[in-house]
Amino acid sequence: MKRLLVIGLSCLGFVAAPTSAQTPPQLDDYRWAVGSYRCTGETTGEGAHPFTATFSLTRELDGGVYVERYVEEKSAQHQQPFSIIHLWTYDSKNQRYVRNGVDGNGGRHEHVSTGWSNGVWIWDAGGFRIPITRGDKQFSFKAELLKEGNWVLLASGVCKK
Repeated sequence: MKRLLVIGLSCLGFVAAPTSAQTPPQLDDYRWAVGSYRCTGETTGEGAHPFTATFSLTRELDGGVYVERYVEEKSAQHQQPFSIIHLWTYDSKNQRYVRNGVDGNGGRHEHVSTGWSNGVWIWDAGGFRIPITRGDKQFSFKAELLKEGNWVLLASGVCKK
């Protein structure tokens, strides 16, 4: 019992200890997107159909973390909507953005990005990627799968504030 008390107090000291870490300035590269959006899109391939979704992005924990929510709406044409929540930040040690999430089906997702390149931000999950192109009060996105050395479009859409 004494040992548990010492471990517990040690953890409490760690949690309460002030840190000198600062919010990575690279996180400002995406602050334009904070807000709520209405999205329209379309799947591709056999059974292609339109879908609608909501997207929201907030900056939390003293600006060090983005919280992203993407929720597709079920419709007669879109019977299997996708929903996901991501937490993401900048990893200064590895000089890349890191994004982790869980979806409504119990799946876990990890993505990385090097940030903006030629007006496109790509979240890469190794064989699956999401390119995002910024516009004025909107952004467009794609979901692509690497198949036999080529990127195959699964879905695309536009989200507007």
